[in-house]
Amino acid sequence: MTAKRTQFVSSRSGSTWTRGQNMTAFTSRRQYGPIFSVIAIFSLIAIFAVVYLFQVTKTNSFSYALQEVENQKAILSAEREDLRNENARLQSAQNVNSTSTAQSMTSPTSIEYAE
Repeated sequence: MTAKRTQFVSSRSGSTWTRGQNMTAFTSRRQYGPIFSVIAIFSLIAIFAVVYLFQVTKTNSFSYALQEVENQKAILSAEREDLRNENARLQSAQNVNSTSTAQSMTSPTSIEYAE
C-alpha cells in the first residue's frame, strides 16, 4: 500500500490538529472492473450451488437408508404377527387337550371303516 499525503483544511481559523484525526489517506492501486465483478459473482453462485447439491445428495442418501430400514421393519412386523398367530394356534390345541371334557373322553377300542 502506498501512502498519499493530503492536507486537510479546517473550517475554523487557527485550529490545530487534534488527536484521532487522519492526516494520511491510503489509496489502493488495484481497481477491479465490471467484468471481474460479474465473474466473481457467478463463481460464488456456482460454489454455493455445488455445496447445496452435495447437501441435497447427502440428505437423499439418508432418506434411502431410512426407507430400507422402514421396509425391514414392516417385514419383521408381519413375521412377528405370523408367529403370534401360530403360537396362539398351537397353544389352543394344547388347551383343548388339557380341558376336563377332553380328559373325560375315552379312546376307541375298535375302529371300523365303511366301504
